[in-house]
Amino acid sequence: MNCPRCGIELVPDAVFCHSCGADLRAPTSAGDDRTAGKTAGKSSAARPADNAAADERAPGAALRARGQQAAVNVDLQERELWQGGYSPKAMVGKAVLAAVLSVVAIGVAIAVGENVGWWIALVVIAVVWLFLAGELAYRRLSVHYRATNIILYHESGILRRTTDRVELIDMDDISYTQGIVDRMLGVGTVTIRSSDVSDPVLRLVGIDDVREVAARLDNARREERMRRGLYIESV
Repeated sequence: MNCPRCGIELVPDAVFCHSCGADLRAPTSAGDDRTAGKTAGKSSAARPADNAAADERAPGAALRARGQQAAVNVDLQERELWQGGYSPKAMVGKAVLAAVLSVVAIGVAIAVGENVGWWIALVVIAVVWLFLAGELAYRRLSVHYRATNIILYHESGILRRTTDRVELIDMDDISYTQGIVDRMLGVGTVTIRSSDVSDPVLRLVGIDDVREVAARLDNARREERMRRGLYIESV
């Protein structure tokens, strides 16, 4: 009996070849080749089915991936949520006070009953109303706000315009305050506290429909933080 691997003559009833160490109990190389061929045949037979299944899944996976990427791209695009400025309604309280001062000035002029008294009354009334009109014009022309789903833009100034940007994700708290007259008219002041260096506390004064504006900004802030995977309480 010869070794099937090296061909050397073997000792009778040997279990291993004393020359190459081949295991004489294992199948022959031909048997190994046949077994390997069968295994390869099974693998090759199974492979097309697996490839077909993978090909069937691939279009759906690709479509889902493209859809997710498109959703991300849409979220990254800025969408305007609100824009506004100082509302004339916020001056109603001061206008009522100016009207009271005007009536008082007229009453004093009548009580004095002289031309000097009337001139003083006219000057006081003119100064009060001109001051009120000037303040309204300045606030209307010098301040403008615009909010998107990502950034709040704050423009200020008349001759020299300055634009500050506060990202919604940096906002820590959004609140609003109203006086007695403000509550009747729906105006107020929105206060934004953020981690922004230039405007850590930003006050939006004289905002019309202040409750809706504050809620819209707060909802956009929450959505932006959730989109970026941050916890609102920990940021």
